[in-house]
Amino acid sequence: MRALFNVLSRIWRVIVGVLFQGVKTIEAGNPKAVLEAEIDQFNTAQADFNKNLGKQAGSVHRLKAQVKKDETSKAALEGRIRALLKFGEGTPERAKAATTAITHKATCAQLEENKVQLESAESLLVNLTKQRDTFVKTAQAKIQRVKGLIGKAEMAEATAKMATMASDLQFNPDGSGLSELEESLEARTSDAKGQTQVANEAAASSPWAMTAAEQEADEASALADFEAQFADPAPEAAPAADAPKA
Repeated sequence: MRALFNVLSRIWRVIVGVLFQGVKTIEAGNPKAVLEAEIDQFNTAQADFNKNLGKQAGSVHRLKAQVKKDETSKAALEGRIRALLKFGEGTPERAKAATTAITHKATCAQLEENKVQLESAESLLVNLTKQRDTFVKTAQAKIQRVKGLIGKAEMAEATAKMATMASDLQFNPDGSGLSELEESLEARTSDAKGQTQVANEAAASSPWAMTAAEQEADEASALADFEAQFADPAPEAAPAADAPKA
């Protein structure tokens, strides 16, 4: 039982540490790492507590089994004593009944003691379970809240950084910077158009273009010669019909 209370005290200290972290912890260089360390410590303490809680539950089950066994033994002894008492005084059975009565008395005393222990153990198990559940829910709620605070802090820092960057930017109120950019882009466009025109003129006057023109002329001349030499003669016109006599 002492070990169980020690674990309970440990988990309580962990929860208190999570619940009452000061501003210094939140403002630490790496609050996420601090929070994760607290969560790991809390989970370890919770696992130890649950392990000992399981041992306590085992004790309760053993006490229940012992009480049931004592009750069975008590009933059996009572039945045996009643059977032996049917014999008369001075018989061996009567003496055996007296011996059995001593055992019955000890069994009854043990049964009552075990019942008291069982009631106490069950009450302790119920209370410790409730305390465990309450502590765990409280710690989990606080952990979630701390996570939310870390997220809000990070967003606030990011917004502040953006605001600082915006305040450091230099704008020209008269728009001269944009005007210069516009003139530069127009100049680049004009230069590109000029380069295109020069390239087209160079391509038109290149030997390749001249050769292409000569080829077209040769092809047209060859086609004309072919038509003059091999074309079918034009058909002769039919004679005109005689006009009818008046």
